[in-house]
Amino acid sequence: MSDVLLKVKEVINGLVGIMIAFLVLIVFANMIYETGMDPISGIITFLAGFLNNGFAGLLALIVFVWFAEKK
Repeated sequence: MSDVLLKVKEVINGLVGIMIAFLVLIVFANMIYETGMDPISGIITFLAGFLNNGFAGLLALIVFVWFAEKK
């Protein structure tokens, strides 16, 4: 019985992983191309706020990513 539950958990974890990967793909596709699907417009607006300010905005984005990567 525990083997069956373990297999069910593995299948569910695999499906959740696939859904997360698909969602990330949609987010990046919306950042690069106009896909018609707009689930994460806030991220695009956030990045546009940095990138519309020229070199200073680019430096701010680099610092933001650097801080975000530090755990």
